Amino acid sequence: MGTTPPTYPLDGRDAALPILRFVEDEYVNNMFFVAWGTADNAKSTGLSGVKSEASPLDLYYTRTENYGDTYVRIPWVIGGENSNEGYGETVWRYDFVAKGEPEQQGEAQLRATSDGSKAYVIWHSSIAAEEDPDEEYTRWYPWKPEESFENDLWFRRLIFWPTPEATS
Repeated sequence: MGTTPPTYPLDGRDAALPILRFVEDEYVNNMFFVAWGTADNAKSTGLSGVKSEASPLDLYYTRTENYGDTYVRIPWVIGGENSNEGYGETVWRYDFVAKGEPEQQGEAQLRATSDGSKAYVIWHSSIAAEEDPDEEYTRWYPWKPEESFENDLWFRRLIFWPTPEATS
């Protein structure tokens, strides 16, 4: 979770600070951002595979503008010939920071501007090695380091442009 950080008043009220006027410097205290990830929980229970921890899958985010009473969602049209019921229906869901297979995305960090108009996310992405189906799972040493490749740190900037209804 990332909150909007308070800033010093840079509008001339404090003679020791320079006078700067940026929109991002206006502190909005009712806003914060949340990022969370999904995980492959079946593998963490030992039912299949040899992992003791849930493997990360996708990362999602949202923000609130009213102290957490409601959270921003985006419209999503259900599509595709092989989709479940509701084909063509519009549903509201949370947007993603990163998703896709075979990549595993996790360990996100969030920072936001003071006015909440922008947020910055950094996360870890990797591809896990193929599991050996013949390897015996043991609870005595379940945290064996997992082999992976294409380990990268990714960065994304989220910008929230003002909407006409928000400015009027």
